Order: sequence, then structure tokens, then C-alpha cells
Amino acid sequence: MLTTVDTAITKVTVYTDRALITRQGNIQLTGTETKLVIEKLPMTIDPESIRVNGRGQAAVKILGVNGERRLFTQPVNDKIAEVTAQIEALTVEQQQLQTQIATVQMQSDFVIGLQQKTEETFSNGLAKQKVSLVEALDFIDTIGHKFTEYSTLIANYRQQHQELEKQLQVYRSRLNSFSNPQATESYQIVVDMESAAAGQFQLEVSYVAKRASWQPLYDLRIDTTSRQLHLTYLAEITQRTGEDWTNVALNLSTAQPGLGTLPPQLNPWYVDWPQPVAVAESMRRRSPAPASSSLVQMASEDTYVSDEAIDADNVVATTNRQGGVVTFQLAGGGNIPNDGSPHKATIFRQELPCQLNYIAMPSLVSFTYLRARVQNPNEGATLLPGIANIFRDEIFVGTTKLKNIAPGQDFQLNLGIDESITIDRQLVERQVEKKLLGSNRRIVYAYRMQLHNLQSQAVKLQLADRIPHSRSEKIKIKLLKTNPANAVGELGRINWELDLAAQQQLEVYYQFSIEHPEDGSVLGLEI
Repeated sequence: MLTTVDTAITKVTVYTDRALITRQGNIQLTGTETKLVIEKLPMTIDPESIRVNGRGQAAVKILGVNGERRLFTQPVNDKIAEVTAQIEALTVEQQQLQTQIATVQMQSDFVIGLQQKTEETFSNGLAKQKVSLVEALDFIDTIGHKFTEYSTLIANYRQQHQELEKQLQVYRSRLNSFSNPQATESYQIVVDMESAAAGQFQLEVSYVAKRASWQPLYDLRIDTTSRQLHLTYLAEITQRTGEDWTNVALNLSTAQPGLGTLPPQLNPWYVDWPQPVAVAESMRRRSPAPASSSLVQMASEDTYVSDEAIDADNVVATTNRQGGVVTFQLAGGGNIPNDGSPHKATIFRQELPCQLNYIAMPSLVSFTYLRARVQNPNEGATLLPGIANIFRDEIFVGTTKLKNIAPGQDFQLNLGIDESITIDRQLVERQVEKKLLGSNRRIVYAYRMQLHNLQSQAVKLQLADRIPHSRSEKIKIKLLKTNPANAVGELGRINWELDLAAQQQLEVYYQFSIEHPEDGSVLGLEI
């Protein structure tokens, strides 16, 4: 016996590229049912993801689940009646407007006729001084006002008439489509089952639907005084699964089911020596047949539900868990229509301590850049890749794209230019030594950088500069002196890690030499 079950969506878990949808429906079993059918489901369903469960007062055995494509034509009698009533109502409004237009047009024609008939009379009256000029002007003003009033009314009525005609065209087109209804393809789920007795039963069906996603958005607000990051984790949810999500329990998951749940298995790498065909065939015949899969064995077992409120035993039931996955359950009922438009929701807000540091490269730019380093707490949620709006002390800095940040992982935010630390870099020495070193000429350069922390608190500054890096063995470059002391790094770079106290001024100095053959010149020294 085939029985249709009315179900409604009760829970949705949205992933980054799909959604897990749960439906529930109640049915009074008589004990004779063999198939339960859920109809008119969207075509975005992944048939391999369908799972069925249930519980109730009846003893139930779930034997299997099938997904089937079906064509159906929606009943249109009620819709035809509704659209016809709308057409009739709009037609009555049009007729009333036409009557109003005719009435006002008659009044306007009367005013025009009155003006034409009285024009000669007023002219003669003025000439014979039987009518005063004031009386004539008052009459003309009255005629003009009335004509303007009637013309405006007629224009408004005609505009309303045109708007009604547009609405009528829409309803007529809809009525024509009802006259030739098109079959629509949908999905239906058929549950093979056995019921040992009559009773109330709640059927639960879940499936994965495509065309649903959510992506994170972030508001990152840095307070440079308290050195706190105010993080607001937002979600932008879109879906075109084919069905509206109305007042459902809405969850957002950081899991990525499309990547699979298990890593690939590294099988042994076998090598062998060719065997005669007859021997290989004999070995193949002696090989045992492959064992049945565990799923087939499970399907052959008889599992029943008995007593009150007992869970139905689903023959094929799987549960996937991934470490580090976080699911967000949004407060209140979720309402996401099937329109493909973005819908925003706040996931959580959090305050995190951050470390501020400054970067300066005075050989390139004369100002400093501020950066913040933040750690996602070990007990925090995974921050998925997404666009972040960055604010520094309520001033919008710009946007950036966060990468995937796991719990316990550090991430860095660039906060733009900060003018509270000034740097003045100058070439203070360029000395060409007169005495040759063999056949080589030696030139000594020195640079001085004046740093000034204008803030009322101490800061950390990473100062980066460089000396030339030779690409020729004929050119020898040597760092002679640095203050504070330092050494040359890769490709001639020099990095100082400096602590500047509040309002502190500091001088950084370095000196280097270049040796090259006297009979030539060095390219690239224009620094």
C-alpha cells in the first residue's frame, strides 16, 4: 500500500557549497502500509545523500529508500478563478476611470465653449464700458483655472488607466499559461517499509541539496589604545535549491563535505614476473569469490521498532565527523527564500588581544606602516576564507581577504600608513679615497636616519634598509659600521628590531664601502 506523507523542512545545515536539509512529517499508520512517498521535492537533491529515519508508537522496519524523477502538473482551477477575479476587478476599475474621463472632458469642453461664446461679449462690454477690466480679468482667470484643473484630472485618469492596462496584460498572460499548463519535473522519495501495528509515526528524511552556500564576512576593528581586536563574524547565505526555508533551525558549518571524509589509501606497489597463461588462469579459478559488503549484510538483517517512541532502525545509516569542524546554530527561526539573493546574519562577536608593530623602509617611503598580529584562540572557531573590512580606531582602512585560520593559528592584519612615527633618512657621507688599494678604487657611503615616536606609548618598530649587493666579483661591498649594531642579511638587507619609548627620538646610522677597478665604473650606484 502506497501512502503519501506531507512533510515540512525543520532543519537546514548550510555548508560552503551545499546544504543538508531535514524534513519531518507525521502519519497515522494502519499497519498495512508498504511504501511511504514524499512528493514534489526539488531537482537539486543529491540522490546518494538521502537518509530516512523515524520514531513513533508503531513497530516499523525501514527496508530501503529510492529517489525517483517525476513529471507533474499543478492543479490550476483555483488559480484560474483567482486570476479571473483579478481581471474582472481591474476591468471594473478601468470602466470607472473611463466614465470619470468622459465626465471631466465634458466639463472641459463646456469651459472652452463658454470662453468662445463670451469672448465677443466681453470685448464689446469693455469697449462700451459696460464691463470693467477687473471683472473681465476675474472671468478669464476663472476660465483658465478650471481648464487647467480639468486637464490635470484627465491626464491623471489616463495614466491610471494605462497602469491598469499593464496589470491586465500580466494577468491575461498568466491566464493563458494556465490554459496550457506545462509539466514540471520534480523528485520524489519512496521509502519501503513494514509496520507491525497501527500507530502514530514521525518520518524524518534528510538529503543534500545543491545551489546553497554561505560565505563569511568580517568586520575587524582595531583599538590601538587598548590593543584589542573587535571581531564580528558575519555570514552571507544564498540559496536556489528550489524550496523556501521558512522558520527552520538554521545551522552553518565550516565542514567541506565536497573534499571527502577519508584520505586516499596508499596501496602496495607490486612487481611480478610474467607467468604462463595456463598457470595464471588456474590461479584465477582457485581464487575465492569476493565477500559481500557490510552494507549488503546490513540490508539483509531484520530490525524492528517496538514500544513507545522507539527510533526506527535505518538499514543504511552513516555519521561523518571531522576534527576542527565547527557548526554555527543561528538564534531564532531561519527564513531564507529561494531567490538567490544574499541574506546576512551575525554569527558571533569576539574581542581578541593583538600585538601592534610598525614597519618602515625609509629608502623607499618616508612613513611607517602599522600591522597587528592576532591569535585565533585554541577554543575558537575556524575562520573560513572571506572578505574582511578593517577599521583602525573607527577609521575605515580598507578590505582584505582572510585565508583559512584554524584555532590556535596566528594571522596578521595590515592597518595602513601611520604618521605618528617620523623618519628622516639622509646621505651623510660619500668619500672617494685618493689612495688606491692595489688597482681598486674605494668609496665610502654613510646614511643616518632620525626616528621620532610621537605617541604617548612605547612601540615596536621593524626598520629595514639595504646596502648594494654585487653581481660581479670585481665589485666588493663591505658593511663597515652600524649603530645600533647589526649585520647584513640576504641580498644586502639590514633589519633592526627597535623598541621606541613614548616620545623617544633615536638615530640609526650605517656605513659601507665599495671597491672596484679604477678603470671602470659601477652601474646602479645612483641611490
